[in-house]
Amino acid sequence: MKEKIQYNVLSLFLALPLMLSIVGGSFASAQSAESSLPMVITTIKPLAIIAKSALGDSANVEYLQSGAQSAHDLSLKVSALRKITQADLVIWIGEDFEARVAKNLQALPTSKLMTVLDLPIKHRDAGEGKNSGKQGTHHSHLTTDPHVWLNPRNANLIGRHIQAQLGIPAKDVISATEIAQLQAQ
Repeated sequence: MKEKIQYNVLSLFLALPLMLSIVGGSFASAQSAESSLPMVITTIKPLAIIAKSALGDSANVEYLQSGAQSAHDLSLKVSALRKITQADLVIWIGEDFEARVAKNLQALPTSKLMTVLDLPIKHRDAGEGKNSGKQGTHHSHLTTDPHVWLNPRNANLIGRHIQAQLGIPAKDVISATEIAQLQAQ
Protein backbone atom coordinates (compact mmCIF):
# COMPACT_ATOMS: atom_id res chain seq x y z
CA MET A 1 0.00 0.00 0.00
CA LYS A 2 2.83 2.37 0.92
CA GLU A 3 4.51 1.66 -2.45
CA LYS A 4 1.25 2.46 -4.30
CA ILE A 5 0.94 5.82 -2.52
CA GLN A 6 4.59 6.65 -3.26
CA TYR A 7 4.06 5.68 -6.91
CA ASN A 8 0.94 7.91 -7.17
CA VAL A 9 2.76 10.86 -5.55
CA LEU A 10 5.73 10.37 -7.86
CA SER A 11 3.44 10.15 -10.91
CA LEU A 12 1.68 13.32 -9.85
CA PHE A 13 4.99 15.07 -9.25
CA LEU A 14 6.23 14.08 -12.72
CA ALA A 15 2.94 15.02 -14.39
CA LEU A 16 2.72 18.44 -12.70
CA PRO A 17 5.13 20.25 -15.08
CA LEU A 18 3.21 18.83 -18.06
CA MET A 19 -0.13 19.99 -16.65
CA LEU A 20 1.27 23.45 -15.89
CA SER A 21 2.66 23.81 -19.41
CA ILE A 22 -0.72 22.81 -20.89
CA VAL A 23 -2.58 25.30 -18.70
CA GLY A 24 0.06 27.97 -19.39
CA GLY A 25 -0.17 27.31 -23.12
CA SER A 26 -3.96 27.65 -23.03
CA PHE A 27 -3.65 30.93 -21.16
CA ALA A 28 -1.03 32.20 -23.61
CA SER A 29 -3.17 31.29 -26.62
CA ALA A 30 -6.19 33.00 -25.05
CA GLN A 31 -4.07 36.11 -24.42
CA SER A 32 -2.73 35.91 -27.97
CA ALA A 33 -6.26 35.69 -29.41
CA GLU A 34 -7.33 38.66 -27.28
CA SER A 35 -4.32 40.72 -28.34
CA SER A 36 -5.06 40.01 -32.01
CA LEU A 37 -8.38 41.83 -31.63
CA PRO A 38 -8.41 45.52 -32.51
CA MET A 39 -7.90 47.84 -29.52
CA VAL A 40 -10.39 50.71 -29.27
CA ILE A 41 -9.77 53.46 -26.73
CA THR A 42 -12.38 56.06 -25.85
CA THR A 43 -11.81 59.12 -23.73
CA ILE A 44 -15.04 58.79 -21.76
CA LYS A 45 -17.20 55.92 -20.54
CA PRO A 46 -20.38 56.75 -22.54
CA LEU A 47 -18.39 56.35 -25.77
CA ALA A 48 -16.92 53.08 -24.48
CA ILE A 49 -20.43 51.75 -23.84
CA ILE A 50 -21.44 52.63 -27.40
CA ALA A 51 -18.24 51.14 -28.84
CA LYS A 52 -18.60 47.90 -26.85
CA SER A 53 -22.24 47.60 -27.91
CA ALA A 54 -21.27 48.19 -31.53
CA LEU A 55 -18.29 45.84 -31.55
CA GLY A 56 -19.24 43.10 -29.09
CA ASP A 57 -16.43 40.56 -28.86
CA SER A 58 -14.84 41.77 -32.12
CA ALA A 59 -12.56 44.25 -30.32
CA ASN A 60 -11.14 45.19 -26.96
CA VAL A 61 -12.65 48.46 -25.72
CA GLU A 62 -11.21 50.59 -22.92
CA TYR A 63 -11.79 54.14 -21.74
CA LEU A 64 -9.38 56.66 -20.24
CA GLN A 65 -11.58 58.64 -17.86
CA SER A 66 -11.40 57.43 -14.28
CA GLY A 67 -14.45 57.53 -12.05
CA ALA A 68 -12.98 60.47 -10.17
CA GLN A 69 -12.40 62.64 -13.26
CA SER A 70 -14.69 64.86 -15.25
CA ALA A 71 -14.38 64.54 -19.02
CA HIS A 72 -13.81 68.28 -19.08
CA ASP A 73 -10.75 67.97 -16.83
CA LEU A 74 -9.36 64.73 -18.22
CA SER A 75 -5.58 64.70 -18.13
CA LEU A 76 -3.66 61.74 -19.45
CA LYS A 77 -1.13 59.64 -17.58
CA VAL A 78 1.90 58.20 -19.36
CA SER A 79 0.20 54.78 -19.41
CA ALA A 80 -2.83 56.34 -21.12
CA LEU A 81 -0.61 57.99 -23.73
CA ARG A 82 0.99 54.60 -24.39
CA LYS A 83 -2.46 53.00 -24.82
CA ILE A 84 -3.45 55.72 -27.25
CA THR A 85 -0.42 55.18 -29.46
CA GLN A 86 -0.99 51.39 -29.46
CA ALA A 87 -4.73 51.61 -30.17
CA ASP A 88 -6.22 50.78 -33.53
CA LEU A 89 -8.89 53.43 -33.01
CA VAL A 90 -9.24 56.28 -30.51
CA ILE A 91 -12.67 57.86 -30.11
CA TRP A 92 -13.29 61.21 -28.45
CA ILE A 93 -16.02 63.85 -28.49
CA GLY A 94 -13.87 66.70 -29.73
CA GLU A 95 -11.69 69.64 -28.82
CA ASP A 96 -14.46 71.85 -27.44
CA PHE A 97 -15.50 69.15 -24.97
CA GLU A 98 -12.09 67.67 -24.13
CA ALA A 99 -9.66 70.55 -24.57
CA ARG A 100 -7.04 69.14 -22.18
CA VAL A 101 -6.40 66.05 -24.33
CA ALA A 102 -6.80 67.70 -27.73
CA LYS A 103 -3.09 68.19 -28.40
CA ASN A 104 -2.28 64.54 -27.67
CA LEU A 105 -5.14 63.17 -29.74
CA GLN A 106 -4.79 65.48 -32.71
CA ALA A 107 -1.21 64.23 -33.12
CA LEU A 108 -2.60 60.80 -34.07
CA PRO A 109 -3.02 59.83 -37.72
CA THR A 110 -6.55 60.61 -38.89
CA SER A 111 -7.03 56.91 -39.70
CA LYS A 112 -6.74 56.12 -35.96
CA LEU A 113 -8.83 58.98 -34.59
CA MET A 114 -12.60 59.43 -34.61
CA THR A 115 -13.92 62.81 -33.53
CA VAL A 116 -17.60 62.34 -32.72
CA LEU A 117 -18.50 66.02 -33.19
CA ASP A 118 -17.25 65.71 -36.80
CA LEU A 119 -19.82 62.99 -37.55
CA PRO A 120 -23.22 63.90 -39.05
CA ILE A 121 -24.96 63.49 -35.70
CA LYS A 122 -28.11 65.12 -34.38
CA HIS A 123 -27.11 67.99 -32.13
CA ARG A 124 -29.26 69.68 -29.57
CA ASP A 125 -28.87 73.39 -29.12
CA ALA A 126 -26.77 74.05 -26.04
CA GLY A 127 -29.81 75.61 -24.34
CA GLU A 128 -32.20 72.69 -25.04
CA GLY A 129 -33.26 70.15 -22.46
CA LYS A 130 -33.22 70.28 -18.70
CA ASN A 131 -30.96 73.31 -18.50
CA SER A 132 -32.97 75.39 -20.98
CA GLY A 133 -34.08 77.92 -18.37
CA LYS A 134 -30.75 78.15 -16.60
CA GLN A 135 -28.01 80.60 -17.36
CA GLY A 136 -24.34 79.78 -17.06
CA THR A 137 -24.36 76.03 -17.72
CA HIS A 138 -20.89 74.55 -18.00
CA HIS A 139 -21.23 74.54 -21.82
CA SER A 140 -22.63 78.05 -22.26
CA HIS A 141 -19.73 78.88 -24.61
CA LEU A 142 -20.86 76.23 -27.13
CA THR A 143 -23.57 76.57 -29.76
CA THR A 144 -24.37 72.83 -29.71
CA ASP A 145 -24.57 70.43 -26.78
CA PRO A 146 -21.56 68.05 -26.92
CA HIS A 147 -23.37 65.38 -24.87
CA VAL A 148 -24.28 63.60 -28.12
CA TRP A 149 -24.62 60.17 -26.50
CA LEU A 150 -27.80 61.34 -24.78
CA ASN A 151 -29.65 61.01 -28.09
CA PRO A 152 -30.09 57.24 -28.67
CA ARG A 153 -30.17 57.73 -32.45
CA ASN A 154 -26.65 59.11 -32.20
CA ALA A 155 -25.54 55.88 -30.50
CA ASN A 156 -26.49 53.96 -33.65
CA LEU A 157 -24.79 56.48 -35.91
CA ILE A 158 -21.59 56.51 -33.82
CA GLY A 159 -21.69 52.71 -33.61
CA ARG A 160 -22.00 52.39 -37.39
CA HIS A 161 -19.00 54.67 -37.92
CA ILE A 162 -16.94 52.60 -35.47
CA GLN A 163 -17.98 49.37 -37.21
CA ALA A 164 -17.15 50.80 -40.64
CA GLN A 165 -13.76 52.08 -39.48
CA LEU A 166 -12.82 48.60 -38.20
CA GLY A 167 -14.45 46.67 -41.06
CA ILE A 168 -16.99 44.97 -38.80
CA PRO A 169 -20.52 44.17 -40.08
CA ALA A 170 -23.02 46.89 -39.25
CA LYS A 171 -25.65 46.35 -36.58
CA ASP A 172 -27.72 48.67 -34.43
CA VAL A 173 -26.55 49.53 -30.94
CA ILE A 174 -30.10 50.25 -29.85
CA SER A 175 -33.28 49.06 -31.58
CA ALA A 176 -36.05 51.28 -32.93
CA THR A 177 -38.38 49.82 -30.27
CA GLU A 178 -35.96 50.76 -27.50
CA ILE A 179 -35.60 54.27 -28.94
CA ALA A 180 -39.38 54.66 -29.01
CA GLN A 181 -39.63 53.51 -25.39
CA LEU A 182 -36.96 55.98 -24.31
CA GLN A 183 -38.67 58.82 -26.15
CA ALA A 184 -41.99 57.93 -24.55
CA GLN A 185 -40.41 58.25 -21.12
